[in-house]
Amino acid sequence: MAFTSPPYYNKERYSKDENQSYIKYKSYSLWLDGFLTGMIKNVYDWLGDGGVFFLNVADTKNGKERYSIQDDSLSIAKSIGFNHSDTYYMVQTVIAGNNTDKQQLMESNEKNKFEPIFKLTKGVEPVIIDKDIIDIFFGGDVRV
Repeated sequence: MAFTSPPYYNKERYSKDENQSYIKYKSYSLWLDGFLTGMIKNVYDWLGDGGVFFLNVADTKNGKERYSIQDDSLSIAKSIGFNHSDTYYMVQTVIAGNNTDKQQLMESNEKNKFEPIFKLTKGVEPVIIDKDIIDIFFGGDVRV
């Protein structure tokens, strides 16, 4: 099993280090090809048959620019060989990174922000993953 919540292109800026993905890849298309695709492929290669990958991503915007990270992530994952078997929604009250004043998550309501967690499987999905295990893994902060 693997879980990751990668940077959302140029939304989450953890530092100004040249190896940060938002600095290294100057456009969204370069970021998709150079960062996101490689990261998803690495997880696929490391998981065994029946492996489960939880991917937490969210669409973002920067001014008038909107980035469809959710759809693009699913498209990339499926093209690599993952099956999208489920989606969970995490309520988020604090957003990581230091660029959150100007960029907000697109999926929100008046009180909470929601981010999808995609459940992706490699090959045949094992039966052992169920809601109780998900609740334990995520501390009960996930809506099914």
